[in-house]
This record gives sequence, C-alpha cells and structure tokens, in this order.
Amino acid sequence: MRAAVLGAGVTGLVVARELAKRGHEVVVYEASDAVGGLVMSHEVGGTPIEAFYHHIFTHEHHIRALIDAVGVGDKLEWLPSSVGIFHRDASGAGRVWPFTTPRDLLTFGPMRLRDRLRMGAASVLTPYVTDWRKLDDIPAGEWIIKTMGASAYTEIWEPMLRVKWSEVHANLPAAWVWARLAQRARSRDRKDMGEKLGYIRGGFKQLYEALADELRGRGVKIRLATPVRRILTDGRRIDGIESDDGVEHFDEVVSTLPVPVFAKIAENLPPEYAARLEATEYMWVICVILTLDRSVQPAYWLNVADRTIPFGALIEHTNLLPREDYAGHHVAYLGRYFPPPSYSPEAERLATGDLEEIAEGWLGHLYKINPEFDRSWVTSVAPFRTSYAAPLVSLGQGKRRLPFATPVEGLWIATMAQIYPDDRGQSEGVRLGLDLVKAMSLDLRS
Repeated sequence: MRAAVLGAGVTGLVVARELAKRGHEVVVYEASDAVGGLVMSHEVGGTPIEAFYHHIFTHEHHIRALIDAVGVGDKLEWLPSSVGIFHRDASGAGRVWPFTTPRDLLTFGPMRLRDRLRMGAASVLTPYVTDWRKLDDIPAGEWIIKTMGASAYTEIWEPMLRVKWSEVHANLPAAWVWARLAQRARSRDRKDMGEKLGYIRGGFKQLYEALADELRGRGVKIRLATPVRRILTDGRRIDGIESDDGVEHFDEVVSTLPVPVFAKIAENLPPEYAARLEATEYMWVICVILTLDRSVQPAYWLNVADRTIPFGALIEHTNLLPREDYAGHHVAYLGRYFPPPSYSPEAERLATGDLEEIAEGWLGHLYKINPEFDRSWVTSVAPFRTSYAAPLVSLGQGKRRLPFATPVEGLWIATMAQIYPDDRGQSEGVRLGLDLVKAMSLDLRS
C-alpha cells in the first residue's frame, strides 16, 4: 500500500512512522523547509528555542514514549514550575500573585476567604467529572459562576478568558475549561501539590530531527518545501496528489493540514461535508520572544488578568530553564491569541499589522507588571504570528467534531480540531496520529 501524509508536524510524522512500521510505502509532504510544524525554532544565544512556547506535562505519556523511542530521552528534564497571576485592583494597583499550589489560592487577596475556599474545592473536585459532554452546551462563564462563584469568575477567569478568547469568550464551552483544570491536576505532585514540567534541553527541534532521521531509515520519503496544490479525487475514491513535483498516485492520503487548508485543496468533496470543513475556524496567535539582561517577574507562567494589557501571558522561559543554556540571557515570551480578522477591527489589526510595531507596543505595558521595567532591559525582540494556532471552539463543539474518515474512500484527516475538549499539544498530537492509524485498519489491507 502506498500512502501520502500531508504535513510534517507531530501528528503527520507519527502517522508516517506507524504506517512505515506496518510495511507500507510512505511519502510525507511539508510546505516549510523543516519538520515539526508549529514546534518551529528560533535561536537565542546559539540554542534553538520554540517560536511558540512549548513544554510537556508529567502525565503526557504519548509524547514521553516518543521522546524515548527516538533516542532523545536523556535530554528530557523535569523542572519545577511556578505560576502567577497579575491582577489589578479597583484602585488601579497591580500585583503578581503566586498561583502554583492550593495554598497560593488561599492567600489570593483579591477574593474573600470563603470565595477562595469555594474555588479551591471546585478546582479539586472538577477533574473527577468523567463525562465532559454534559458541559459541552454550557457557557464557561455560567459554569464557573455556578461551581466556583461569581468572585472567581470576575477576579480571575473572566479577564483571562477575555484576553485568551477575545470576542468569542462568551460562547466558550465549559468542557474546555474543565479539560484545562483536569490537565493541571494530573501534572501536580501529590506530595507537595507543586507542578513539574518537561523540556528537552536544547529545544524540541532535536526530537523532530531525530524522528525524521528514523523515518528516513525506515524508507519514508520526506519532501520539505513541497506544498500540496491539489488532492485528487473523483468524489468517491482518492486518486493522488499534485505538488510542484507533479502528480503522484496513492492508495491512501492522510491530511494533517489545518482544516481550511485541506478544504481548499481537496477536490470533489460532497457539498454537505465541504460546508462542515468551511465552518471550522482557528484562533490566531502572536508570540514575541524577548531576550533580556534581567528577569521581569519571578514566575515561569504569568497569567495576565488585566484588560488594559494587550497580551494574555508572560512566560519567562529562563524561570524554568537555566539562562546559561542561552548564553546567559534571560528569555521571555509575550503571548496573545485572537480570532480571525473578520471578527473585529482589533483582530484584523493583530492579523495584518506590522509585527515589530505590535511587539514594541506590548513592551510598553511591562512596566504595569514590574514598575521598575525599562526598555533598555530588552536586548532583542523576535515576534512570530500564525493563523492556525488552535481551533476556535464554541458551544456544542463536541457534536461538530470531525471523524477521521472523509466521505471519499482512502482520504483521511487528523488535525488539532479533532482533539477537543483537550487542548492542542505535542502529546495530543501523538495520540491523534496513533488513533488515526488504528481507525484506518490498514493491517487488513496489507
């Protein structure tokens, strides 16, 4: 059996690996000049670092198994994480509050003690909910108020959801919030309730290069800088694909491309199915990598619960990793998700505006987090933007989740839009690829 895999991100490479292990001939097509997809790299101090921040949680066994399998497990380190919230009170005074353990919640001053206790109890019990489908049609805000209290929503959740999801936050399903709480709960150490995160010293780039080398050793052809122009079908059966290299025929084609990209290049899809694809939207993201001569604040991951600040998170990478890995530099990310440009003038500005100007504007807000901040602390600024950062989810999302099999025999899709209610991540991408190959049942056709 001859198969084409479209996209060399984590899911595409895992699909290719599983098919090759089963003895099939596989060709991977990738539009960019490197493997890894959204785990693309930038260098700081001579060391690769992800353009869009990444780490792994202790419970993410699928990505851990892959890291070991391709021989880079010795570079994976587990490091104590720290989380904070920047909150501004009614007087306008701002403060960074630690928010890593349940004890931190108990000392969170902007909420009354009874409200903190209620939120803490709900946060502990929520991960034990086993059927997320019951939360799929409930607005996140309504559910948070009911389970954690109005104060928890007003002081913590609403500002963060507004920055994370912008105009669409009111239609966010409670299932999405539940999945985030469950994820964090699984990553905590049961003894001290602290959190550890995993990172490959020297960058995740090493994982994807090692995986690509293994695939080539198994006979997989990886064609970089080769975007697919058309997926050829007669509406019933797959025929092949067309790229700049010409037309090639395949028995099976697996697309891991963003759904809107797949919809544009796949020919002769049934109208009803094509409409489902076209209704699938993605959030954009801007990430700005800052190189600094000192730290801005003490936490690794700082959630920004302040509507006057245009970014939603400040992730100080070197509050997790030693700065010696980056030639002594402090490294931080500023991150902001936003919906497609058609949703609002602000979304359009973020999607089409000059990245350097946007990044420079964001720097002007860091003094709110640290009043001593000065622009001279920043020695370099590297902004990145992508239009396919995460699926845009809304009420009833679970019912709209696309199956792996398309109406065209031999044509399959596996994308982050099918991971819901889990959030996109490397481990979820591995799991998605494994599940797709199982769904194909290719062993029966070998």
